[in-house]
Amino acid sequence: MIAACYHRNSTAGQIGNYSQQEAQRRLPELARSHGFPQVEFHLEAGVSGEELHNRPVLQALLHRIERGELGALICQDHTRLARDRDLIDGQLIKQVCRKAGCLIIDEQKVYDLRIDADDLTSDVQFLGAKIQKRQNLRGIVRGLEEEARQTGMVTRRREMFGYDRHTELVDGKARRVQSINLKEAELVRRIYELVLEHGPREVASILNADPSVWRPVKEAKQRVKAAARYGGDGTSRPWWNQDIREICTNPLYRGVALWAKPENERRGQRPRSDLMAHVNNVTVEHPELAIVQSDLWHQAQQALASRAAR
Repeated sequence: MIAACYHRNSTAGQIGNYSQQEAQRRLPELARSHGFPQVEFHLEAGVSGEELHNRPVLQALLHRIERGELGALICQDHTRLARDRDLIDGQLIKQVCRKAGCLIIDEQKVYDLRIDADDLTSDVQFLGAKIQKRQNLRGIVRGLEEEARQTGMVTRRREMFGYDRHTELVDGKARRVQSINLKEAELVRRIYELVLEHGPREVASILNADPSVWRPVKEAKQRVKAAARYGGDGTSRPWWNQDIREICTNPLYRGVALWAKPENERRGQRPRSDLMAHVNNVTVEHPELAIVQSDLWHQAQQALASRAAR
């Protein structure tokens, strides 16, 4: 029978790290030491253990277990298989493995879920993983919430047009700081004035007529795509309708940082943890980041709303 070695990285930053390299070396050895000469290694990269439906690699392995193709599921730690709040994913994994007679093997134990003692031990392991996960998340959430209330998470956002981001020493610690880019700020004000008379699509067309004011591409990884699509060195691209709309609706341009929109306003973004459900519409004043006057910002909102209603 084949043994499938499964390793999951929780974040993209963990891909290729020492833990993954160690798993690629140790897990096949672990499988062979338990009598499985045929070994496969499967990596689930940058995925949380909270949601099984977002883990296609593990789902595919479970389907193969159901078909009787795999004799063992090998992992570094039993608790890495599932860390969902309701313990449903863990029970589903157990049910599939139990029915197929597939072993779960980690570096501490072999679990044959057809045996009551192993089945109960597995339950305890999944419960412990849930408790640990929630404790870790609560600590992170408390820190994020306090940072949001103090700063509005300004420096955690992707770099925005009209602003520069750099690192400074603040109280002896390196901190990311955001400041106004004076040249780009002039164009931001022009965009707001144009929006009073034109729709976002028309504004984009007006700006794109002059390549010297095309939107800068600030992220290095996006410059290759911009160069391939629009030519040149990829440091700028034409303005899009959505660019204009984002600039003219973001309150940061009037000096107000808004963080933690309600779920119904997040438009396809990844859902926040339920531990953050009570944190909505945190607003923090940042007058030093205001590029347009508050009156002009509100006039732009009215103009956009009026055009949308036509």
